[in-house]
Amino acid sequence: IKKLDQTTLSIAGFKMWLSDTTTDALGMELHERAGSILHMADFENKLRIFSKQPASYLPDWIPDKDDIASSLKQLSFKPKYPIACINSMVGSCLTAEETTVSKWKGKRVVLSLIDLPEVVLNNGAGKVSGEAWKADLRDIIDEDGDGIEVEEIKAFIEQDPMLCKDELVLQCLRAAQKDGGNVLQHFEPVKEKLRLAAERTEALDGGIGDDVVRAQTDWAQHLSLVDGWMDYPGIRVRPDYDGHGISAISALSEVPLIKQAATLMGALLDPLIQFGYEPGKNLVAFPYDWRCAVSKLEERDQYFSKMMTGLEKLHATAGEKVVIAAHSMGCRVAHYFLLWVTESEHGQAKGGKAWLDEHIHSFMPIAGPFLGASSGNEQFLQPGNCSGLAPAVVNYTDGFAMIRSWGSMPLLFGSGANLKATAASHYIYTRREGCLHIEVLRAKFTGVTDHDDTTVRLSVSGVGGGEL
Repeated sequence: IKKLDQTTLSIAGFKMWLSDTTTDALGMELHERAGSILHMADFENKLRIFSKQPASYLPDWIPDKDDIASSLKQLSFKPKYPIACINSMVGSCLTAEETTVSKWKGKRVVLSLIDLPEVVLNNGAGKVSGEAWKADLRDIIDEDGDGIEVEEIKAFIEQDPMLCKDELVLQCLRAAQKDGGNVLQHFEPVKEKLRLAAERTEALDGGIGDDVVRAQTDWAQHLSLVDGWMDYPGIRVRPDYDGHGISAISALSEVPLIKQAATLMGALLDPLIQFGYEPGKNLVAFPYDWRCAVSKLEERDQYFSKMMTGLEKLHATAGEKVVIAAHSMGCRVAHYFLLWVTESEHGQAKGGKAWLDEHIHSFMPIAGPFLGASSGNEQFLQPGNCSGLAPAVVNYTDGFAMIRSWGSMPLLFGSGANLKATAASHYIYTRREGCLHIEVLRAKFTGVTDHDDTTVRLSVSGVGGGEL
């Protein structure tokens, strides 16, 4: 089925072709098999996040398996324990609190196709169409916001050590000075030279140049991190906490056309709310920056200390201990949080294990990759279509650099037997400085017991032969 899907073969069209061209016994058998494939493909499509049909696993005493909330209310069930939800990888909306693109200020930047198409599509598809260079120049040259004027682009050319000596560029400048009108149209023959000069200017101004592995589009740069946890200059992207965090983890987009395909925990949250849970009273979410290394979430965002405070408040408001419900990579984050409470200085100051006993009823992990994800290494080494974003929203090169910049990715790397099932048999950490390849080694020492004072020294050699 995956192979059929990857080749975009229409299964319905395949069935029609069979019915039109084959009538013998073999054809009938193929037709039946095609029907089975179609049924399986439909079933596979339902196995998306939280969208498997409930009738397949709910007990028979549920009156209406397609309406769980109403059924539970009909059976006189009521909400009891408050629920705190933690999202998955790419499982919450992120907002541009600080941005180099003024139109994005305060807006969601993951998949908000209402606000972002002008910039995203111009910088993404525009890289192919050749029009994005104009936007790049306007951001740098147009100081007064009224469009690029001849004197502005003249000053830009004169300050660039390569453009000021390029006869073709100077010829275009003279034509623009003579004719006026749309200034940039005169520079079409040298647009690639101007684009490179714009990147050089960004690098000199503290931006990111060609010598740095970076996302070339504004959108990809906003979603990329430095060293796995820090923002690029002038950019600060963080989770959206509006509506007690519920809205941010329900779906990546509110656009009806794509909301179903971009659903997150909404298919779980909506029935809970219908059943009687009230956001802020006994239902909250703690969205986190799923790009950031989990070990840096507290240092950068005070995520875990804020979660402790939020859980205390939820416990007090609801009057019952809290159930922590997490999905996918959020299970790893929740597990880290539980250990952080018992091991960190802040957590121990609040009681550590005793604090958990007082405020937490249970931890409910949903599809948690505690031994890593089978595709974790593969997604990092070869991100493919970048979770469906490439090539529509981001090109492949930018998408690969973006995903590899996320410090959270090692949470999905396989461990133990799970590692053996992945495309890579070892860990590889990618940075712009190079790749670090980690082999998992096992050594057995004969004649050594647990009581012996034994030291093992592991020496690692670099490319040049020097010891690291």
